[in-house]
Amino acid sequence: MPQNLQLDANLDATDQVVKDQSGGPSLLTLSTQRVTIQSNNPSTEAVLCVANPGDGNALLMLGTARAWVFKQTGSSASAALELTAANPNNNNKNFIINTDGHVGIGTQTPQAKLDVNGSIAVSDDIILVGGDCAEEFEIQDDSETEPGTVMVIESDQRLRHSSQAYDHRVAGILAGAGNIKPGIILGRRANTDRRFPIALSGTTYCRVDASIHPINIGDMLTSSYRPGFAMKAMDRERSFGAVLGKALSGLTDGVGLVPVLVSLQ
Repeated sequence: MPQNLQLDANLDATDQVVKDQSGGPSLLTLSTQRVTIQSNNPSTEAVLCVANPGDGNALLMLGTARAWVFKQTGSSASAALELTAANPNNNNKNFIINTDGHVGIGTQTPQAKLDVNGSIAVSDDIILVGGDCAEEFEIQDDSETEPGTVMVIESDQRLRHSSQAYDHRVAGILAGAGNIKPGIILGRRANTDRRFPIALSGTTYCRVDASIHPINIGDMLTSSYRPGFAMKAMDRERSFGAVLGKALSGLTDGVGLVPVLVSLQ
């Protein structure tokens, strides 16, 4: 006949070992502030301490209609905590936190601080710190890739730094110059060395040339005679289709970086 587990002493500030039905110590330890299961060094801060180290070992099961399991994935420095389905053959839920601080939802190998394999529904604002919306494009091998460079469309949907004034092929500005980083990047692909984010809208820094005409706040900018730079658009007819945005600050002479409100037109 099964017997209940019994405490060997009254609870106080010291951990008390629970006896099994044979009178020996069980894997369960109780104190006034926590429950410990199979741990030789329970945390003094935790209410519940569970220890079952080992790759794939379950730490806790939640017996809902479709049971969840907390388990260890990996070992040593690569150990991670995973929340997944108890039945590996019916597993449509994955939540993992690895030792790099990466959180994965729907994936066991998160590649970023938050990596979601699936759709995301948002009912409120999404607040992004970056200043522009960028998209990654293939860049030709002979092109400059310094952030702030003016880029134009070349063959095979690839981009290259601008090389002529009032170029109607202008595509945007290579993002990331100065202290303004992209807020969102579209079209990112893995294992591509010649793909770079191009600012298509929003605010980014641009390399500008004011040696011919000084640049003032609000001036329309177009591709310059200097390769990869922008300049003040003075010729209205030539500017049509070649404007990349408006200057948000000025430059009286020479070359430099100027924040630009990107607006292709």
